[in-house]
Amino acid sequence: MHILCVPSAFIINSISVSIQPSASVQRDTHVTVLCQAKVSSVIGVTLDYRFSILKDESEVFNGTTKAVDHFSYIINQARVSDSGNYRCRISIEDQSKTSEHESLRVTGLQTPVLLVSSSSATEGDNVKVACSAPEERGTFTFFIFADGKNIRTKTTTQNQAEVELDISRKGTMKLTCDYTVQLLGEVERSKLSFEHAMFVQELSLDLLLTISPSYEVIEGDSVDFTCRLGRAHMHGQLSKTLSLIKDTLILKSGLNVINVNKNVLKSDSGEYMCKVMIGSDVNEKHCVNPTEIFSQPILTISLPEVFEQDNFSLSCQSHNFSSSRIHNRDIRYSIFKDGRLLTSSGFFVKQASSTDNGNYTCKATAKSIQKESPGLVFKAKVLASQPVLSVMGKVILGRPFDICCHSENGSLPITYSLYYDEDVINTTTVQQPNTTAVFTATVNRTEFIWKFRCRAQNHGHGYMSEHLNVQVVVPLSEPQLLVAGDITEGDQVYLICSVPSGTPPITFSWYSSTTNQPLRRKVVHGNSNHHIIDSITRDMTGRYYCEAANAANQEKSNSVNIEVKLALWKKGLIAVSCLLAVTAAVIFGVVCFKAKRGRETYSPPASQKACSSI
Repeated sequence: MHILCVPSAFIINSISVSIQPSASVQRDTHVTVLCQAKVSSVIGVTLDYRFSILKDESEVFNGTTKAVDHFSYIINQARVSDSGNYRCRISIEDQSKTSEHESLRVTGLQTPVLLVSSSSATEGDNVKVACSAPEERGTFTFFIFADGKNIRTKTTTQNQAEVELDISRKGTMKLTCDYTVQLLGEVERSKLSFEHAMFVQELSLDLLLTISPSYEVIEGDSVDFTCRLGRAHMHGQLSKTLSLIKDTLILKSGLNVINVNKNVLKSDSGEYMCKVMIGSDVNEKHCVNPTEIFSQPILTISLPEVFEQDNFSLSCQSHNFSSSRIHNRDIRYSIFKDGRLLTSSGFFVKQASSTDNGNYTCKATAKSIQKESPGLVFKAKVLASQPVLSVMGKVILGRPFDICCHSENGSLPITYSLYYDEDVINTTTVQQPNTTAVFTATVNRTEFIWKFRCRAQNHGHGYMSEHLNVQVVVPLSEPQLLVAGDITEGDQVYLICSVPSGTPPITFSWYSSTTNQPLRRKVVHGNSNHHIIDSITRDMTGRYYCEAANAANQEKSNSVNIEVKLALWKKGLIAVSCLLAVTAAVIFGVVCFKAKRGRETYSPPASQKACSSI
């Protein structure tokens, strides 16, 4: 198959960008960004050139020309915001090419203009201040200064920022402003505006706080608190927000005049203040201390500590009252548990239980005045429950061990006593929660472990535990190793290891003097066990012993010497071999003797000479 190659009608060779008159200019300079392209094309072809101007990778202008290889973008009266990196792009049909970038730097910002709505003001006034740079463009951040201190900042894309200032001090205030223009990766800051001096007059106020009918009041009295503005030495109508404050609590706020009426209680005692905020604080204050007609009630309990099943009582009482306004019989009491009415009297008696636990308060009411006592948290103490006995680790006959005694429930402190039969052998008191009483004891006979018991006691009441019921481990006595009598090669040999006394489970191990590793190890629930050597050989001759171990101790047995005798068939074979050797020697001797006698009568043959020499 043949591929037909159709040549392109044009080729974009290159494109470049230049900035005229210079890459660094002052503001108000006319700047030209010139794009120059080199394009090769077939004769007779007319092409449309699309040029684009990119500033910091964003397109700022584009246009189309007919076969013109250059394009100009004019920036009239350049500003700092026109600074950046410029590139040209040419596109022809489906081809495009982008130039390298050229940087333009425009320096110099317009000095901002500061406008103030008034050349004079009074404390508390709002004044409008505008800072503008009408000849600039871009993204601006404006800064407003008072006496050299920045007091407002505003960012906008508009070339003007307007703010309202709350005038909070008297005297002459010197206002200025400046601004910055955001460029790619940096900012350019302008010069300061001309200074504007504004004179601020002091605001003179009369602020009045009245308390009627009197500053000396008695609980239950109706009292009016009035806060008002008097005269104002200024032009025009004054309208300001006032606040009536008790200590640190704002009771009410309003314009020019505010009033609060309340039936005062002793808890309303404190410093009352009428306040307006205009520059510095302006206020007037008075103290009010109502006389109590009866004191806050106190709820008391009859016993310092109340255990379950104890009888206890609660009483509510106000101890001080004004005999001129009220008598003790005029005060009504009620007692509450967890916010619910318990009794409409000042006295309550009950036998304690866990259901009585809670938060108790009482209330005293007289002359439409009600007072509540501080809360009293009641929690009945719990009698010690029956303790449980346990041990730490193993109990070994004749050795000290630890007995633990613990009651699951019971208020501390709890006294624990360890008994052996009917005798107390030790006592301890637990003061901290999650603590167990621990006693050290010894038992010399396994059946005596049952004699241990423990008693837990608090508030004169106690419970005895069950008898201690745990296993007592008896230490092992010295084990014995038994082996059959004569042992011959090939025999099956039993190595029997046994202990006269000791508590199972017992671990038996068998050893040979020729190795440190056990021949066998086994755990059994009896007092003896054996190891079998199925077919013993003579190289197994040596000393053997066993070891026994349980939870209490480990003991080594006596050492037994095992000598492995030769097998009977080997003994017979040796006897037959010896007999054959002796017979051969006798025959050889007889033959030699006869040969010697024959040499006396004739000359022996060579073979007999050889025999004779032997």
